[in-house]
Amino acid sequence: MNVPLALIRIDGGTQPRAEINLDTVNDYAQAMEGGAEFPPVSLYHDGATYWLADGFHRYHAARELQRETLPALIYEGTQREAILFSVGANQYHGLRRSNQDKRRAVEMLLADEEWVQCSDRWIAEQCGVSNRFVGIVRKELCTVHSCDEPRTGKDGKTRKLPEQHEPEPPCAEVDSEYDQDLSVIEGAEPGAFEGNASACLEAPPADVGEASASEPNEIGRIKARIDETIRASLLGQPAHVRVVIADYLQDKCNELSDPSWPELEQEAFA
Repeated sequence: MNVPLALIRIDGGTQPRAEINLDTVNDYAQAMEGGAEFPPVSLYHDGATYWLADGFHRYHAARELQRETLPALIYEGTQREAILFSVGANQYHGLRRSNQDKRRAVEMLLADEEWVQCSDRWIAEQCGVSNRFVGIVRKELCTVHSCDEPRTGKDGKTRKLPEQHEPEPPCAEVDSEYDQDLSVIEGAEPGAFEGNASACLEAPPADVGEASASEPNEIGRIKARIDETIRASLLGQPAHVRVVIADYLQDKCNELSDPSWPELEQEAFA
């Protein structure tokens, strides 16, 4: 459907990018003028207004060419629904998102009274970023009290956050401490790195009851696949990269051992 540009609103906070790239607008305009066909933009119609949720560079290119209409996909929904759609709209198409674009998308959801109560995981899924990225942005933006408030997970359950600890030193500061060959890490005795991801993988699962006769073999196969993946991914990587990945694996271990997230067990061992 072609919608008049005059009816499309772009001032409702639905722009998820840090800024409009004028070079991209010019490129799109030239392509349009040459006959190129672009995908339709995405609009949300609340009964009175068309809110632009995806296609801001195409919209500005059409305006530059003084076109009166623009092909569009129209969804019935509110301005707020347009915002939620917009934050993840450019994950797989259009101009590649910058880190500033991703940060703005996360900030848009954290600025909402309802969405700020959602878990980092839920916000990360909407914005197409990592849980860790959302956590960093949230910590920078929120007050101490709002950071400690319970959050709602994607399963609809509200949970109180665990006690926060001081962050580990930046990788650059611990580079020398971990500047060892990967083969040394692989050859270490189980438990030699107690407290890190390796120890977590060796630790028995909590509160899972007695294992059946077939479970040890299955656990061994799973651990072998994990070890193979880690070695293949980290072989030849510098120390600071291994430290970051170890921290990430520790977070994943904490998630898998958390009995309040039963869906993780289903996903991991389905």
